[in-house]
Amino acid sequence: MKRFLIILCLLAPVLSVAQHTVHGLVYDAETNTPLPGANVFIANTTKGTSTNSEGAFTITGLQAAPYQLVVQFVGYKTQVVNIDAAQHVRYAISLNVAAQQLNEIVIRAKPISRIKRATYLRSFEEHFIGKADNAGRCTLENPAILVLDKSGAILTAHTDTSLVLRNTGLGYRVKILLQTYQYNSAKAALHYDGHMVYEPMIPESDQQKFRWAKNRLKAYYGSQMHFIRALYNHKANEEGYFFTFPSTIKTDSVLRPLSKLFNNRRIRIPSILDYNKILDSTSTAEKPIINLDGRLEINYINEGESVIFQRTQRIRVQKSMQLSLMKSRAPAEILPDGRFYPVTAIEVSGYWSWELMSESLPLDYTPEEDQKIVANHRNN
Repeated sequence: MKRFLIILCLLAPVLSVAQHTVHGLVYDAETNTPLPGANVFIANTTKGTSTNSEGAFTITGLQAAPYQLVVQFVGYKTQVVNIDAAQHVRYAISLNVAAQQLNEIVIRAKPISRIKRATYLRSFEEHFIGKADNAGRCTLENPAILVLDKSGAILTAHTDTSLVLRNTGLGYRVKILLQTYQYNSAKAALHYDGHMVYEPMIPESDQQKFRWAKNRLKAYYGSQMHFIRALYNHKANEEGYFFTFPSTIKTDSVLRPLSKLFNNRRIRIPSILDYNKILDSTSTAEKPIINLDGRLEINYINEGESVIFQRTQRIRVQKSMQLSLMKSRAPAEILPDGRFYPVTAIEVSGYWSWELMSESLPLDYTPEEDQKIVANHRNN
């Protein structure tokens, strides 16, 4: 059985209680003149704005944490700045004029045919958007900007401007600066990195508002974001996660892989959670560090795996729990917003690596508002 491997390099802010504001000025690096109308956003969140007539910007509602601030302006190179909202700094960001892109032209013995490009685009959509529940509700608004190429088993893609993904399943329009993308079909391995901003869509009816809220909640619970937040708060068992490594537990005096147990409400899975086995001894409650000694097997028992996923994995038995796997490349900090830092330190496979962009939520997402929407709709 092939497993999909994915390393997501999309950085975003850290959640905390305090709210902070970031101020800055965007200007031309050569002339020092302000650049009004520049697009400024916090990577992988819904937080974004444009500079005013004096090139100034303000982003509010941020946490006391590190962020990546992305600045775009037509005709200029995109600038990504590491910032810390807890520091009361007025950021001065200079942009350089983009060089002529003649050197970006890929020299080929033969141009890519329309048929090949269509094939490459289908592969890209399959392994970037995914095949999960909301995949059929996702549309690329401007696929023509994608530069696609294939060498052997490796498909690559990149863009010079924002790729726009319209997700009518979750109610987001996502602008993506895709810096690198590689899919190795021989190894079923995916790697991409870039920066994105989520724009919430306006519902056309109460029914659509309810449907989006319900779909977002379904996407959130059981996700990697949900698990990391539960792990940070030491509430993984309470949130429906049971995990171990090595991946065996004792049941009726027999050692069995946890992934072989089917939670059909007749099997009671014991609590096998031991935070001391996965958290570094130097961790603190405010700054927990994960450093796995081997592969960690994570089971979410509150929702079963999609039938579509099991078909792609050639699994014949319907499991009523979701299985994902995780291993460390290096120690990583667990952040309360639902990510590891650095994200490249942790490698995941299994169910999480299958859901992809069609199930992706911004890291400033919280489920409480959607829970209210769903409850109110059902009570009326």
